[in-house]
Formats: sequence, C-alpha cells, structure tokens
Amino acid sequence: MTPCVKVIITGFGPFAGVQDNPTQHLCKWLASEPSVPLRCNVEIIHAETLCVAAQDVDEWTQNRLCPILEEESGPGCKILVLHLGVHGSASCIHLERCAANMADFRSPDQRGCQLLEPIEGSLMQGSTRSTGLDLEVAASKLSCMGHQVQLSCNAGCFLCNWVYFRSLGLCKHSCEVPSQDQTEELDGHEQRHNPIPLQQGHGMTHMNSICAAKYNSQPASQSLCRYSSALRSRNADLHSLFVHVPPFTAVPEHAQRQCLQDLLLVLSGMLTGRS
Repeated sequence: MTPCVKVIITGFGPFAGVQDNPTQHLCKWLASEPSVPLRCNVEIIHAETLCVAAQDVDEWTQNRLCPILEEESGPGCKILVLHLGVHGSASCIHLERCAANMADFRSPDQRGCQLLEPIEGSLMQGSTRSTGLDLEVAASKLSCMGHQVQLSCNAGCFLCNWVYFRSLGLCKHSCEVPSQDQTEELDGHEQRHNPIPLQQGHGMTHMNSICAAKYNSQPASQSLCRYSSALRSRNADLHSLFVHVPPFTAVPEHAQRQCLQDLLLVLSGMLTGRS
C-alpha cells in the first residue's frame, strides 16, 4: 500500500475587519470529515485555529508544530503543513509560492502589536522562502477538476506571511532567495489586512505611537533555527504550503471544501508518486 502523507492544518481566528474567519470553519471541517483521509490518502495528525498575533503564532510554532514534527518525522516520512488564511478581496483560492522576511502590520494584531521589521533579524530584510511543491502542476490538476485557482507570490505582510515564513524555515525542500521587490502584487488583499496606511517619514516612531504593545521575535527565531537543523538532519520529506481563501460570500463554503479536499488529493499524489 502506498504510504499516506501526514498533514498538519492551521486556520486563523477573527481579527480587525474579519469577525468570522472562514478558515476557522474550513480547518475544522477538514479535520473532522471522515471522507478526507480516506479519499486523499492522508492522515491529519493535527489541526488548529491560530490567534492572529505574532507572539501566538511563534508560541504555536515552537511549542506545538516543532514537537509534532520531531515526533512524526523520520527517513522517508512525508509531512505536509497546510496553512489557511482569508484573502478579503479574492474571488478564488490562491496558492502562495513564497513568504517574505518582512512584517509590516498596518493594523495591530490581536495582542495589540503593530510590527515593522524583519521576521528574522539575522536574515536580509525582504528575502523570501519558497515552497518546494510544484504549484504549477497542482494548479493545473485542480483546474482540470473544475476549480478556479490562482498562483501568487505575495502572502502579504501580516500574520499569513508570518506563519508561512516560519513554517518554510523548517522545511528541507524550501528555497531561500535574497531580497527582491515584493510590491508587484500588492492589491486589495494587502489593504484588507492592513487597513491603516503608514504615514511617510514616521517609520517606527509612527508605529509605536499607534500601539505601545511590543513583541521581540528574535528569541523565537533562534529557537526555530535550532529546530530546523534538527529536523533537516532527520531527512524527512517535509513541505509547507499557504493557501489564501476568499470570503464565503465570494465562493460558497461547500465549493471551498471540495477544492481544498481535491488539493490534498493532488498534493498527496504528487508527494507519493501516484500522479
């Protein structure tokens, strides 16, 4: 029997402008629907809705994700970390190719922090990490199954990008590239997540005047660097993907459920050599 792919799924809870996050419902459904693991040849080993805050994401990554990966990984083991986030102005599902080493919170997170800094201070600001999954093939297969999906190179500058950058840092197959212009695809998604515009010339002084809450992400960066080295030495086949979904008013929940289930089917087949 072809070995199944172990899957970890995350969604996000409410945040400014999004009181009922669709990814919370999609994450719960994927984890509880019996047909998903049977049809897709996957084992969902963990699913969780994350608080939309940098500190909470880092705590989850260190205290939940990394221990699970340590316990489940090993030579030949195939693990997929699937992150879900809402894209407020999207009309279809977006498969995100990469995440950037930059936090530019134009509104505070759920802990009141409004960050303007690299996520990992030891790396070049704006450098990117890319998934090792062949998203062109995945998108083509989903299109043949009747789904409208779009490839994207912009996961934003808020918590969607943050969790993806952290997750990709743990993956053996992710690709890290130097800083480049990340502004080409800025659109309504960025405005949706960052409703408060930055005032030119103020920089961090302006940011701190909006919100006094502080969070130092560098201890987490150092801890995750150690975890990354340990995980890569285990030679596990570990991949990460971030998927932006539209609101249910743009694409109904049942259609998004089917698309995500088919995405798991496609990715499982790609990782196990069944397609």
